[in-house]
Amino acid sequence: MCLRKALSLLFAAVLLIVFLRRRLTAGTGPPLRRITTRDDSHTSERLLDDGAVVFRSESRELSRGPTNGTVLVLTIVKDGQSWGSQRSFHDYLKLISNLGVNKADLSLGLLISDANEHRDIKQILDSSNEDFRRLCIIREPETFRKMEGERRDRHNEDIQRPRRKLLARIRNYLVTTALHDEANVLWIDADMIKIPDNLLPTMIKSGHPILVPSTFIGDLYYDRNTWVGPRTEPTKEQLLRLREGDSAAFIPEQAPGNMYLDQFKDREEDFVPIDAVGGTVLFVKATLHRQGVLFPPYHVIGADWGGEGYDGVETEGLCYVAATIGAACHGMTHFDAIHSAD
Repeated sequence: MCLRKALSLLFAAVLLIVFLRRRLTAGTGPPLRRITTRDDSHTSERLLDDGAVVFRSESRELSRGPTNGTVLVLTIVKDGQSWGSQRSFHDYLKLISNLGVNKADLSLGLLISDANEHRDIKQILDSSNEDFRRLCIIREPETFRKMEGERRDRHNEDIQRPRRKLLARIRNYLVTTALHDEANVLWIDADMIKIPDNLLPTMIKSGHPILVPSTFIGDLYYDRNTWVGPRTEPTKEQLLRLREGDSAAFIPEQAPGNMYLDQFKDREEDFVPIDAVGGTVLFVKATLHRQGVLFPPYHVIGADWGGEGYDGVETEGLCYVAATIGAACHGMTHFDAIHSAD
């Protein structure tokens, strides 16, 4: 009788262990590592069915705090050159460590193309004293890696349509994978070299849901994706050629009355309404992303059932989507950020 009872207890214990292991490894794709606890962190790494590798780390102590004022910083990284000339991930860490908010409120999400850079960044974060609320480090899906071009060609007009459409998909992948309970999202280009330390606190306190500062390279205004006013439109023939795959058939440009953000420098108001934003330094209330205000991976302006349109792709389409749910974009007239020259 005692033997039977002992065997029953042993069997129950085995079932409990199996159940707990399944709960720990639940999710899409097999785990690359067991979920572990180290110090006060909960970490895991998982291979998703699309080929992405997602590493997550969460500070148990910091993540228990209130979410008001929390910020998820998001950045897309192609490889080691993404940080700019003679710069590295260490420089990027210094930049985001001086954003003017409590470090305990910062989470970080990176989507990385290059396997070596992905490995190096994880090693740096593992050995550093940087305490983020949460980390989400993604090695991007194979589908994206096959479509990417060279960094030196990224501003060529003839590749902007496919490049911006891919960037939109990558941005959407990053934010939908990394966003947890944070209240705000700050998109930063990997090669930004200076952001005012009072910019992010001002963004949070402003009450505006989508904000951008002016971005310069030296004294030259850089962010041509942030603008307000009319733009040129294609002829029917040009639109048809665009839909047939001729990306050079039409390129939207400024029309009379269109203005870039740096042209508002002399205005007294701190915030001005704008029609489109760039992504060098872009603030978005997280609730908007959760509600589907994402980056159109197609040209939303002029789209119909016959195909996509001719303008408003990626960040330039974000304000259009936001406006459909009553949210507006604003430019910050008295804040400048500095971008790497290469």
